[in-house]
Amino acid sequence: MRKIFLFLFLIPLFSAAAIPESSDVISEHAIEQATSQESNEESPFLIEREDAKQAAATAAATITSVNKLYPPRHSISKQIANFCKHLAGVMESSLSKIPVLRVTVEPALFSAAENSELSVTLKITNDKKDLIMFHFPTNQRLEIVVTDDQKKILSRWSQDRSFDPADDTVVINPKESIFYTEKISTIGMQDGKTYTIEVSLVNQPEYTISTTVTPQAEGVNRSFLKATEDPSTKDKGLLPF
Repeated sequence: MRKIFLFLFLIPLFSAAAIPESSDVISEHAIEQATSQESNEESPFLIEREDAKQAAATAAATITSVNKLYPPRHSISKQIANFCKHLAGVMESSLSKIPVLRVTVEPALFSAAENSELSVTLKITNDKKDLIMFHFPTNQRLEIVVTDDQKKILSRWSQDRSFDPADDTVVINPKESIFYTEKISTIGMQDGKTYTIEVSLVNQPEYTISTTVTPQAEGVNRSFLKATEDPSTKDKGLLPF
């Protein structure tokens, strides 16, 4: 009787010793069968069942990672369209922060031979609900450039001028305005020809506005002539005084 029992006990051991260890993944059927049975600490197959449970846990984790959901990705054209839309919004927001600019030239009617200087005034009105701030690195506030009808620069106001270093900040409250006035020379201008006067705020290139003047000699009917704003700025809602 003892010999029979010993023989039955040794059969599985010899079988396990005869079969080389496999590196293959345990099949799902084997995992289900092994894990569905109740573990018995006295069973010689306890270790195999524990390995099966561990394999089942690893398989479950692997399946979850494989089936992980990723957000859908738009096509290239869709991404480009969204980027352009965003860029347009940023530009529109930036432009909306520019206050109302107006420029005047005095005298509006003049003769280049009679008037050696013109007074150019830039008016900046804060039509927004928030404060507007300007920073100036020097005591210069305006830059004024005069060009002829061929776009040739006739004069630049800052040329041959020196400016003191500064660290100034100017604040405009809502519904308020500030004025900057400088004088320019009419040297080089001729009566009967049209010239463009471009006025910009120093260190603020987006704050630029242009107007045109046409000097006329005395005796010529000048009642219909006046300093008019560059038509290209009318689309921006920038109107003369």
